[in-house]
Amino acid sequence: MFEECLEVFKRELDYDNNLILDEYIPADGSYIIVDAEGKIKNYQDIKLDKKKRGTSEAVVKGSYFKEICFYDYHSKLISMNKPIDSKSNSF
Repeated sequence: MFEECLEVFKRELDYDNNLILDEYIPADGSYIIVDAEGKIKNYQDIKLDKKKRGTSEAVVKGSYFKEICFYDYHSKLISMNKPIDSKSNSF
């Protein structure tokens, strides 16, 4: 069953390689797009609209929204599972 799900996902991904990013909503915050020389290209505030479960139309239509989604998605911390020695009481 898992293999069947993977096949469907791969097929959809071949059809649309932005399958995940098209529905992705970046975290609330201020985003600054900087070029290779360190000059600011764009600045955008993003805030989640809880009623619509998305961002405002003005933000989505912004010229750098897709880039912000790409960078925000790919910069997420996946796991912070560090082993902890329960016998150690040093703080």
